[in-house]
Amino acid sequence: MNQHFRIALLVEGEEEEDYWRRLQNLGLILDEKRLAVINAKSINKIPAKFHEKYASGRYYAIFVFCDTDQGYAEVKRVVENTVGEGAAAELVFFASPCSMTILLAHFSKDELVITKTVNKKKNGALLKDLGVAFDGDYDAKEEQRSAIMKQINRQNYQRMKELISSLPQADTQTPSTNIMRLLSMIEIGGTDNLDSCLQRLNAIENKDNES
Repeated sequence: MNQHFRIALLVEGEEEEDYWRRLQNLGLILDEKRLAVINAKSINKIPAKFHEKYASGRYYAIFVFCDTDQGYAEVKRVVENTVGEGAAAELVFFASPCSMTILLAHFSKDELVITKTVNKKKNGALLKDLGVAFDGDYDAKEEQRSAIMKQINRQNYQRMKELISSLPQADTQTPSTNIMRLLSMIEIGGTDNLDSCLQRLNAIENKDNES
């Protein structure tokens, strides 16, 4: 991949922003010069933010990472309408029911601890049961998020990948995620997969312009 290529990862909130920046700080994915992590502040704001960033022409690709709750279908629709038919399959990545599915995989032991809820307090209890340290009942306060992120490291990142690979990749199922395909493109050394994706996106855009 040309070293001047710059891509974006549009996420829905602070928890997701913290997570991807942590992976950048650990040197596991492309750094901020190559990959701009952009917080839309909510899933309902992703469509407008996606359209804005796409129209700017600054990025070769704008990936999205979000939950599959209310608003997810609109995200996919806007990506398709903005870029072209087939774009959502290339650009939209998810964790169902929420990004806690990924966090739990970092700290799970012999088997994946799963969640079927977006309730922060209940999910925080699952993290504490796994030995993750933070103060109080989890409600995504900055100090809680920071404490959790500091406990993500290279070793449990590899464990997360092993456990997540067993989950379905269909957004109609819970729990599920297609994060592994995203990681295959933005991890250090994943440039061949990213190049292939950019080529497919170029073909989608060209086809849409011709129609």
